[in-house]
Amino acid sequence: MARKKLASLLDTPADAQTVDEQNTTDTAAAGAPATETTAAAETPAPETPAPAATPRFEDFLRKEARFRDDQIENLGRHARRLQRLRTAPGERITDNTLIRVAVDLLMTRVDELQGSNEAELRSSLGITD
Repeated sequence: MARKKLASLLDTPADAQTVDEQNTTDTAAAGAPATETTAAAETPAPETPAPAATPRFEDFLRKEARFRDDQIENLGRHARRLQRLRTAPGERITDNTLIRVAVDLLMTRVDELQGSNEAELRSSLGITD
């Protein structure tokens, strides 16, 4: 059976599609090249819209992390505050946005990290409780 584009199948009435499939099968069996016989095949297919850009979150890999209650509350509060203060349209500012920014900041100071536990690592960056 000859392959068809979805758009041409949707534009073709069911009985014309059956006739077209029979004609294609008959001509292919006779050794002649298959031809389209429906009016829908003669008209150009409607222009399909360009695919929408993928959401930005799909560009990132998933990584699970554990947070303290106060960290989660602060992340949510500050993400909402920054989202409300935005003046330009664009992607939303979420908890994950702030976490990615925090990791980027940490990576700019990774050479300063010293210690064998979380408290010592925090202290080496000047972060106090």
